[in-house]
Amino acid sequence: MINLFQKNQDRKKKQQLWRGIVMRAQQDADESLNHLLPDSESNSSQARWMVAAVIACVLSVLGLWFFNESSYLKESELKSVFADTASISKLVLANGDTILLDNLETVSVDLGEIMSENGQLDFRKWKPGNPLGNEQWLETGRGRQQRVILADGTAVWLNASSKITFPAGFQGHTREVSVQGEVYFEVAPDQEKPFIVHTPQQQVRVLGTHFNTRDYSNEQISSVTLLEGSVSINKGQKEVAHLSPSDQFVIDKAHGTQYTKVLQNATAVVAWKDGDFYFEDASPEMIVNELERWYPVKIKLKEIDKTKKISGRIKRKGSMQEVVDMLHFFDIDLLIQKQE
Repeated sequence: MINLFQKNQDRKKKQQLWRGIVMRAQQDADESLNHLLPDSESNSSQARWMVAAVIACVLSVLGLWFFNESSYLKESELKSVFADTASISKLVLANGDTILLDNLETVSVDLGEIMSENGQLDFRKWKPGNPLGNEQWLETGRGRQQRVILADGTAVWLNASSKITFPAGFQGHTREVSVQGEVYFEVAPDQEKPFIVHTPQQQVRVLGTHFNTRDYSNEQISSVTLLEGSVSINKGQKEVAHLSPSDQFVIDKAHGTQYTKVLQNATAVVAWKDGDFYFEDASPEMIVNELERWYPVKIKLKEIDKTKKISGRIKRKGSMQEVVDMLHFFDIDLLIQKQE
């Protein structure tokens, strides 16, 4: 009896296997295997197998969706998500020493002379002989910003996840720095020494002015926005644009195009410096990038409408709940995962 039962089970398994093979062939418009099924099954079994396959697929997708949904934060939990305080900003000296700027215990006595109580670095106080040299770089962490005064008196603000490379003291006939991310400059005037900012896309040449550069590697748009004075935008030795106040020079890295436009409210571009999120005709993707650089989260858009543009202003010191509420007004829904 046991052997007979086992044989029946094996036969059923083989039949099911053949049915699956035949049905797959039929879906591919291949009728050459139809003879492997009894006539009574050739049509009805196809329908049953196709229905079963569809149901299995739907259940699989729904199961995956529910599983993924459960890993995202509930809206009630967003009230406790604030700017990332676990990340760090750091200053890497020319000799390779790394100073964690958010941990004052790591700051040496020499460097302590140029750091104020609120963490601002002032390189005008630099004295020859300390560990600083011709090339330092300062990098901000997620949810962090940093202000630094360069040796010539130029004030620099770094937004989150940004970087500046600079000398402790400027030598020669120019003042040159390199930046990534978003950085705002108030350049100290010096007719004898032009100030040159190197970004991944261009060089900005000025004598004394206020301007903002933005060039994140995960964004297709790079921009230079002038608030005061004048700047020239150069690629190599060639000037490609000359900006007046309220002008913004834009490079679309994805399409290889560039253009200059006049902003109605240029100061909105540097609202981040004063502790605000300010979005003006921003795409959902750009907003997600901005939020991920500030909060310890990973974000997905439930639906992406690339034609949608969002404008709004909100304080960065608030919880993520406030930002999400604002985005709901524009029918933007986010899936948010906490990141440590």
